[in-house]
Amino acid sequence: MSDINERQKRYRERHIENGSKRLDMLISKESSNQLTMLTLYGNVKKKHIIESLLEKEYNRLMNDEDSYFEKLVKDINKCGVNI
Repeated sequence: MSDINERQKRYRERHIENGSKRLDMLISKESSNQLTMLTLYGNVKKKHIIESLLEKEYNRLMNDEDSYFEKLVKDINKCGVNI
């Protein structure tokens, strides 16, 4: 294994040990282009854009008037599901 691959492996392992989760998926070309444009516009990494969008949507749902999502999250946590 090359030095670069070995360093990348150690980097990933270190972050996983610290609680990070690996996300590997295919997205549409359009979504990829939009993500790239957002990163260029904000001068931030793709990871930051994704985490920011997820946080905004999560908070929006948690504060929704019907409270369905909030109840779902509480029920899942009560069951001891480790997400």
